[in-house]
Amino acid sequence: MTRHRFLRIATGIACLSLYLAAGLAQADAISDCDSAEAGRVVAGCTALIEGGNLEGSALATAYARRSDAHAERGALDTALEDREQALRIDSSDDALRDWLVGAYTLRGSLHIENDKSDSAITDFEAAYRLAPGIKIVGDTLAKLYEVKGMEALKNGTHRDAIAAFSRAIKLTGTSARIFFNRALAHAAAGERNRAIDDFSAALRENPEYLEAYRGRAGFFLESGDVKKAVADLETVLGRSPNNTDALLLRAMAYEAAGEREKAKTDFKATLVLDSENRDAMSGLARLGKATEALAQLLQIELNRVGCYPGPIDGKWGRKSKLALKSFEQNSEENFDTSEPQQETLNAIASHGDNVCQRQQEQAAPTDSNAEYTIEVRVKPPNDPNLECCIEAQIYFCKKGWEQKACGREREDCKQYIAVTNDQAFCSIIDGVRNGTFVPDRANQ
Repeated sequence: MTRHRFLRIATGIACLSLYLAAGLAQADAISDCDSAEAGRVVAGCTALIEGGNLEGSALATAYARRSDAHAERGALDTALEDREQALRIDSSDDALRDWLVGAYTLRGSLHIENDKSDSAITDFEAAYRLAPGIKIVGDTLAKLYEVKGMEALKNGTHRDAIAAFSRAIKLTGTSARIFFNRALAHAAAGERNRAIDDFSAALRENPEYLEAYRGRAGFFLESGDVKKAVADLETVLGRSPNNTDALLLRAMAYEAAGEREKAKTDFKATLVLDSENRDAMSGLARLGKATEALAQLLQIELNRVGCYPGPIDGKWGRKSKLALKSFEQNSEENFDTSEPQQETLNAIASHGDNVCQRQQEQAAPTDSNAEYTIEVRVKPPNDPNLECCIEAQIYFCKKGWEQKACGREREDCKQYIAVTNDQAFCSIIDGVRNGTFVPDRANQ
C-alpha cells in the first residue's frame, strides 16, 4: 500500500502542533512519530496516543501516522483500526475518509480472492458507508450479496437468501436477474404471491426474460389462474417454440383446465423433443385414466336419462357415442361425440331423468304401418374379428317384418348372429311395441 504521510505533516506544521500539544518533554516521541522509519513511527505515535496529552486533530494525526506505519509493515487490519479511530476523532477530514475507502476496498478484494465472502461484505459495507456514491463499491457489494443469496438458496436457508437478494436490489436499484433470483427464494419459502410479484418486476426490467415468464406461469397455474399461466407460456413458446419446459407446463395447464386434447398434443410434443421425459409420459398416462373415468361418468348419466342401456365400463366406443347422439337429438343440444368431455357431462347432469324415453313416448307410433330401422352389430363366437351388421326393416300389423343383412339374405348371415334364433328379433319388436326399446338407436 502507498504510504501516506499525512500530507507530510504540511512540512512540519502538523509536527509543530504535536510539539505544542504534547510539550517539549515528549519531543523524542514526536520526532519518532514523524520519522520515515515504520518502527520508529509506531513507537513514537503510540507514546503520544497513550500519553494522554493529545486531543482533536492532533490526536487524529497521531493515529493516522501510526496507521501509515502499520500499513507499510503489512498489518492492514491494525492500520484500518487506527484510521477508523482517526476518522471518529476528526470526521471532517476527507483525506482520512478517502484513505479508508481505499483500504477497505483493498482488504475486501483480498477477502474475495481468499473465498471469505462474509469478510468481504463487511469491508465493502464499510467502504460503502463512507462513500456511497462510488459506483464500483456499490456494484461489488451487490454482487457479493447476490452470491450470498444463491448460496443460501442452495443450502435451503430461504429467509437468508431473501434478505441477501433484498440488500442487493437496494444497492443496485434495478436488476431483472436479482428480482428473478429473489422470486425463486420466495417460491422456495412457499410465498407464492411474492414470487409472482418478483417475476413481474423482473419482466418490467427485461420484457425478454423468458425464464421469468415460465416461472410466473408456474405460480399462476398453482394459484388456479390457468388463463394467465397459458398466456405467459404462449409468450415463451412464441419466441422459443422448442422450449420443452414451457411445452410441458402448458400441457399441465391445459390438463388442469380440462382441455384434454390440447394437453395430449403438448405432452406428445414434449416427448418429440425429449423422448425420455417422464413427466410427459405420466401426463399422457393420467389423461388416459381420466378419459376412462370421464367415460364411465358419462355412461352413468346417459343411462340415468334413458339413452344408454349398455355396460358402465369406461370404454368410449360406438355404443356410448350412439347414446350421446340420442341424447343430443332428444335434448336439441350439440356435443363432440368423439371423446368424453367434461362440458358434455355437465350438460347431461343438468337434465332430469328419462330424456330419451320422454322423447320416445312423445314420438310413439300411432300408425300401424310405421317403419323403423334397427342397426345391430354382433360378433360370432368363433371369429371375434368379424362383425355382421344387420339392418332390419320392421313392419307392424299385416306386413309382418323382414330384413337384409350386409347386402345378404337373412339365412346367409344367420351364422353370424350372436343369438341364433328368431326370438332375439321378436324381442326387439316387442320392445318397440311396449316402449322399452328406442328405434334407430339400438345397440344389441
